[in-house]
Amino acid sequence: MAEQQNASGNQEQQNKKKKSSLLWIILFIVALALFIVSGILYMNTSSEVKKLKEDKQQQRVYFKQELDSLMTEHNEVKSEYSKLTDSLQKKDSVIKENAKQIDQLLDTKWKYQKVQKKLSKLREIAQGYLTQIDSLYRVNKELKEENKEIKTKFRKEQQMTQELTREKEELNKKVNKAAQLNVHNIDATGIKITWFNNEKETDKARRTDKFNICFTVGENELTEKGEKTLYFRVATPSGKIMTPTKSSAYTFEYDEQKMQYTIKYDFDYDGESFRKCIDWKAPEDKDLPEGQYTVDVYSKNGKLSQTYVDLR
Repeated sequence: MAEQQNASGNQEQQNKKKKSSLLWIILFIVALALFIVSGILYMNTSSEVKKLKEDKQQQRVYFKQELDSLMTEHNEVKSEYSKLTDSLQKKDSVIKENAKQIDQLLDTKWKYQKVQKKLSKLREIAQGYLTQIDSLYRVNKELKEENKEIKTKFRKEQQMTQELTREKEELNKKVNKAAQLNVHNIDATGIKITWFNNEKETDKARRTDKFNICFTVGENELTEKGEKTLYFRVATPSGKIMTPTKSSAYTFEYDEQKMQYTIKYDFDYDGESFRKCIDWKAPEDKDLPEGQYTVDVYSKNGKLSQTYVDLR
């Protein structure tokens, strides 16, 4: 009886030991399974995290490239249209400030949507800048073309004005010439004064006491009426002007120069034609040289007529 009880007790202990061993085996298998699952999950999670980091880095590089490309294009536009960009300095400052903010954001913690939003805003501002540049360029081009057209018209008008001025000057010269006193039919003769103041023509130089100069003042409606003066210049065969004195008393102005004269004739011109003779007395203390003498008639407006006297 006692033996049966002992055998029954041993059997229970063995059963307990088997159950305990089985339990540990089950726990070990469960723990192993959990470890394997955890390892797999960890590996998968690490791979996903790595992939996310790589994707984020790619996005950062992409955004950085987009930003650099946008600013490069912006700077090229500024360089190409440097003369026009001065008027858009305020907008240019806004673009630079936004680009700086995006660049700083990419170097720290950033979010895709935030960077994307700022880049979109920067593109919009840059596009507006480019649109204004293009508008300014077209306006400037139109102004240049208009200015070129105005300059061309101005040059043509200037040429026309110069031509009209030349024509006017030529017309004035013709009018002035036509308005000058008309002195013609001029002749001069050597005169010898004989006894009782009788006069006799001579062509002998040593016998000539004076020149008798006759001329006609013609009718001219264009000539202004009033006091007129004719200046007679008698030149010797050597070209010397015969004057009573070398003082300024026997000079007149013509073409901004002072010219000597031999004798002058003052008269009141009424527009009618008349014939007149005047005398020039030769110097009493010396004989006249032989040769051809020239008699020129001037007014203040120029030379009017000419004749010659030959003495032998």
